[in-house]
Amino acid sequence: MKDNSRIHYQTFHHLFLYLTEKCQLRCRHCYMGKRLERKLSMSYSQASDYITLFYRLGARDLTILGGEPTIHKDLVKLIKLAKKIGYQRINVDTNGLLIGKFKHTRPEDLNYIRFSLDGPSSDYHEYIRGPGTFDRTLKNIKTIINLGFKVAITSTITKHNYKVSKELLLLSDSLGIQLVNFHVLSEEGNGKNMNKLALSPKEWVGFCEYLESIKDDYQTAIWYPPSWCSASKLEKFIHEGYQGCLGVTMDRLSVFPDGTCYICSVMFDKEVWFGKMKNNKFILNRKDNEFEIYVNALISAEKSYLSGCPAESTLHRNITNSAEELVSVCRCWKSQI
Repeated sequence: MKDNSRIHYQTFHHLFLYLTEKCQLRCRHCYMGKRLERKLSMSYSQASDYITLFYRLGARDLTILGGEPTIHKDLVKLIKLAKKIGYQRINVDTNGLLIGKFKHTRPEDLNYIRFSLDGPSSDYHEYIRGPGTFDRTLKNIKTIINLGFKVAITSTITKHNYKVSKELLLLSDSLGIQLVNFHVLSEEGNGKNMNKLALSPKEWVGFCEYLESIKDDYQTAIWYPPSWCSASKLEKFIHEGYQGCLGVTMDRLSVFPDGTCYICSVMFDKEVWFGKMKNNKFILNRKDNEFEIYVNALISAEKSYLSGCPAESTLHRNITNSAEELVSVCRCWKSQI
């Protein structure tokens, strides 16, 4: 018998293109932090080079974000370029205040337009994003859905809004939103100042279990990052495709306007970036870099998916000590329940 087996592997599958660091808002939890004050943006030439180069390196998913990408004058051109090149899924993450550029694209060009919505009412959303943002965002979501685009929302969960997740799902169903991504609070950038609002590991696990228990009550699909789980629950996530630390799987790469490339968003505040793009070439960081941190953690782990989150210990935030019975899960990985 002939051996018909195949070996499948793929690196840099998902490109996160931080098109601009400009933004109209200064959200309490924004992990971009001081980058918003730099206000750097990619030129069309720079962004198109990255989109083309990383497609050649294996990228098939593209997420365009910022800052606020709808501010960038070349957003529509770049979406059309990525579609023409052959990207299979193109997403745009937006705060939802400006949607005019989307009227110059086609629904089939985008996988999702992903709006940030931090609760089912202004009391929750505007606590994070400022006065007047909720009604405007909600109006724009309705407009985009009526134009035929698929809409997802990202909701960052804190102690301020986690108890109204059910109401947010009800709102999503009523609007025709297809996906709600419940996001764990990132303690980078402005998020450093929100430690008191972050759910503890046990509280987060409890919240995720609650989502699992109500998932069949809604048409809207639900995503969440496990971040921590019991050892028995880990088998479920492995079955879904979890392979361990993102720094080892190398599934994604985030590229900023200054050319800096990170593998993991947890490291955005640290000078341990993976490499830099310069003159359309990739230059590896020859000093301490995040990839070495992840590999060394993997070497000491019994199994690849038990390497935990090396980034947490590197940042001296080994918060899993408060929940020793829980297993740390890469928080960039999402369970799609």
